[in-house]
Amino acid sequence: MASSTTLWKSLSIVIILILGFLASALPLFLREHFNHARGFALFMCLANAFAGGVFISIALLHLLPEGSDALQEAYGEDVDKYHAGQSLCIAGYVTILFVERVMFKTHACAQDLSGAPPDPCDHSHAKHSHANHNHSHSHSHTEHSHSDHNDSEAGKEVAVDVEMKENAGDGGSEGNEPVNEEDPKQVAAPVEKVATPIVLTCALAVHSISAGLALGAESTTHAVLLLFFTIIAHKWSAGLALGISFSRSTLELRRALVYLLVFACSTPLGIAIGWAAASLLPDSVKGYLLCYSSGTFLYIGASEILVEEYSHGGWRRSKFCFVLLGIFAIFAASSWADFD
Repeated sequence: MASSTTLWKSLSIVIILILGFLASALPLFLREHFNHARGFALFMCLANAFAGGVFISIALLHLLPEGSDALQEAYGEDVDKYHAGQSLCIAGYVTILFVERVMFKTHACAQDLSGAPPDPCDHSHAKHSHANHNHSHSHSHTEHSHSDHNDSEAGKEVAVDVEMKENAGDGGSEGNEPVNEEDPKQVAAPVEKVATPIVLTCALAVHSISAGLALGAESTTHAVLLLFFTIIAHKWSAGLALGISFSRSTLELRRALVYLLVFACSTPLGIAIGWAAASLLPDSVKGYLLCYSSGTFLYIGASEILVEEYSHGGWRRSKFCFVLLGIFAIFAASSWADFD
């Protein structure tokens, strides 16, 4: 059993590293496809909803109970009086909350990301735009007859003003040349587009390390596999989202790939740390790591994935069904393991 667990931990490190890097680097080479693929965005919505249910379920049905049992075995039943497992769960939740919402403000960065394609999951925007168009169209008919005369007079004044500016700009001075917004040399680089994916990389790396700690601390093959598939369910989608944000930035390709490699290595690093800690330190360390990681998993599922997905307007019932599907998948896997 120990050799099988070691094998799957080693394979998890390699597979998660490769998958995380490929998923995050793919949008850099296929940016046009990812910027306009509406069907792919819908698939991402439903896949993330499924991953959210998986993370919530794995936190409450597996990590927290197993970590609490490990603490109870190490310190006896008196440990329950101090709610040690629940306190560690809260600590893990608050830590990721501070890192993502206070230190890095990833939610604000994600909302400020410009150039994003229309979200197929959001139907409210289309309805709102259509209503505004009809509203403005009805007003334009009533005001059109009153504004014809004023528009003609204003048009003459504007034409004269433009002609004067053009004549003034023909004086031979290079400083009076109009700015070509399509020329990157004449337009300042949008610093926020460079900073946003870097900040997202740091935040994702922190909670990826926390997720890896739980896998590394596990001592059974079934638990390792359960956490491996849980991490995979979110790692690829998080990598794609990060790669898309880099593809919309002005950061050069080589530097972007370095940051994506850091993101890909974060989970394997957490696995290695948890693995070493569980092997070299007392058995109680496993309980600490699992209870703490349950809080990080709970945050990722409930306060990150699902909050972001339900901030969009549409497909709410479909998303909810996929959340339930993710919860049921972990419940069935855990029940099957207990039955065996």
